Formats: sequence, structure tokens, C-alpha cells
Amino acid sequence: LEKCRKLVATHPVLRVIRLKRNFGQTAATSAGFNHAQGQFIVTLDGDTIRQGIYSRDEFRYLPNLLFD
Repeated sequence: LEKCRKLVATHPVLRVIRLKRNFGQTAATSAGFNHAQGQFIVTLDGDTIRQGIYSRDEFRYLPNLLFD
């Protein structure tokens, strides 16, 4: 939790959401969506993260996905 808070201190667009107990991945993801703001939402968890899967270069293409 402390590492997350330090990351938020240097990246103010990030938020830490702490649940009262372990409600499971679905509830945690839902809580994140309920607090999310912005045009794009990216979810990360231990099952989907691979070293280097996301990089700044990959995110630069997101605006191209917008539809009229």
C-alpha cells in the first residue's frame, strides 16, 4: 500500500482504492470502474500483467481508436 501511495504522489492522475476486505477480483475491478475518470480505462492484475506488456508507446495509439 505504501508503494502505491508513493506512486500516486508522483502521478496525481492515479488513485488508490482500498476495500474493507477481499471481495474478489470482480468486485475490485467494479470498484475501480466506479471511481475511474477519463477517456480510457486500463485494468491490470496479476493474471494479465507480463513484464513489458504495457509501455508508453502502446498507449499513444489509444486516441486512434475513437469513433465518431
